[in-house]
Amino acid sequence: MKKTYIVSLISILPLFVISFISLPTTASAEEICSFSTDLEVGSTNEEVRCLQKYLNDNGYIIADSGPGSIGNETTLFREKTRDAVKKWQASMKVYPATGFFGPVSRSVYSL
Repeated sequence: MKKTYIVSLISILPLFVISFISLPTTASAEEICSFSTDLEVGSTNEEVRCLQKYLNDNGYIIADSGPGSIGNETTLFREKTRDAVKKWQASMKVYPATGFFGPVSRSVYSL
């Protein structure tokens, strides 16, 4: 009986390990941004970095590589950030989708 029990435990161990490894962690949790200013081309602050992370995490990729890419978000709001904001705005029905992240975009983000 003991031998059967050990064999049963060994056979389910890989399933347990796979389940454990795939659990979400707080490190991968999406960051919640708090926007207090309008963001547009030329803006430079930590809110831009948070916006870039949010956009990248939600499929509105700033850049495939280099500055603005996933894991390389910056504090610089430039044309690529504006273009990603435009895509996000269009998908969220924020019109006109100009790439300006102002009061309307902030209120839609906070929903």
